[in-house]
Amino acid sequence: MKLFKNYEEYLDTVITMVRDFDEKSLNRLRLAINVSSSLLDDREKIHRLNTTLKECLWSIEEAITVGFNSYIIREYTKTRETLEYHKVNCLGKDCRICKDRKITIDKLRNNNERTESRIYAQ
Repeated sequence: MKLFKNYEEYLDTVITMVRDFDEKSLNRLRLAINVSSSLLDDREKIHRLNTTLKECLWSIEEAITVGFNSYIIREYTKTRETLEYHKVNCLGKDCRICKDRKITIDKLRNNNERTESRIYAQ
């Protein structure tokens, strides 16, 4: 059984899964996402991100106890269910899931990415 369709779905889910990770783990994931984006094959991208995710799980006691693969499968399934529910029931600007995801995406954003100048921001 294949757990996810493609890298984009995996990344979308991982972004929600890691919202409470510490700064060190988020930095590792940021680098893995940047490297993965330069790869061509989805399997290679998934492998790169999954390898880094497992390294980050050493800081989560429950993941160590139940095993990384079991933990990832459980959290991935739970998160996908949440995202599917969210897709149908999003509350727009008051949506907690959207707000949490934006915060996590901002934390994972490459600090070297160009941003719009504040001078010209509307």
